[in-house]
Amino acid sequence: MNRQEAIADGVATFISMMVALMGALLPIASFHEAIFLSFLASLYGSSALVLAHRVALVSLKHVLISDAILMSSGLLLYLLQNPLGGWAALPYAIIIGMPFLACPLAGPRPPPKARKLDARLLGLAVRYGGVLTKALVVSELGLSLEEAEVLLARFCRHGEAREVPKGQVVLYVFPSAQASLSRAELKIVEALMGDLGGMSRDELLNATGLAPDELDNALLELSMRGAIHFSLSSGEYKLSCLSPPGKPRTRPKPKPRGGQRRGRSRGKRRARPVPRAL
Repeated sequence: MNRQEAIADGVATFISMMVALMGALLPIASFHEAIFLSFLASLYGSSALVLAHRVALVSLKHVLISDAILMSSGLLLYLLQNPLGGWAALPYAIIIGMPFLACPLAGPRPPPKARKLDARLLGLAVRYGGVLTKALVVSELGLSLEEAEVLLARFCRHGEAREVPKGQVVLYVFPSAQASLSRAELKIVEALMGDLGGMSRDELLNATGLAPDELDNALLELSMRGAIHFSLSSGEYKLSCLSPPGKPRTRPKPKPRGGQRRGRSRGKRRARPVPRAL
């Protein structure tokens, strides 16, 4: 669940909880008491639920369905003058827990190693401007191609990333990682995603509509972060995820020189001849 989805989750959950609680409290309490208690419970309850949804990777679709059922239940209890009384909290709790039961991760939590790998992938996405490729994930995280595909597919399945095919290359965009970019930086990244071959400064000016100073500052920030790189030969900017860093080459050990051989020969000194007595 990215930042925009978390905001939508919070707003929808707050409204549905407010309506549901007022529907249960108005028939058995005064108007002012019902509004006050409903507001406080919805404010703190929705905040806790959004955090729980984000940790459990609950789908926003399941949350919205649950919120719609919860709101309808509150309206129904209000029309029926809440015949359940305090027992209305039981069906409410079941409805609120429905998204967690429908979540694919409702089973056992992944092992700590898998959670660390998820955190490393998100950190990698932040460093590269929210755009990754399979080759980059393989190179940076030390995974096999199959492991990288499974990891990226799981993030796409839960809405944390999306696939963007570009010919023979598939880009993986992480909206939560791009939330840290400024408006100008995000425009540059999106423009370079549209032309993987690279774009010059003038082309970026036309594509993004940014002012020259704003463009230069954003290009500098992205370059310092490592999200893009500038090719001196072509004079164009490209996404760094398209050129994953290779393994550092180890320099061959220098051959021993004459001085080193002399140093080894010093260790074995010849015994000096003992002078004979005359």
